[in-house]
Amino acid sequence: MMYELCKRQIENRCKTEKEREEMKQFLGCFMMTHEITPEQYIELSNLLVTSLPTDHETIQA
Repeated sequence: MMYELCKRQIENRCKTEKEREEMKQFLGCFMMTHEITPEQYIELSNLLVTSLPTDHETIQA
């Protein structure tokens, strides 16, 4: 269940570098408490990297 929630959050909400860093910290906590497996942690971490905005989607601060 936590895996699906994190995946959905990454796909829909993690747009800024700050949000991705925060989610990476959450993923570590979820793995340490056995909410997600190490394999799921790696998969979700890879999703965070691939969710980087493209040139035309770059967010202006």
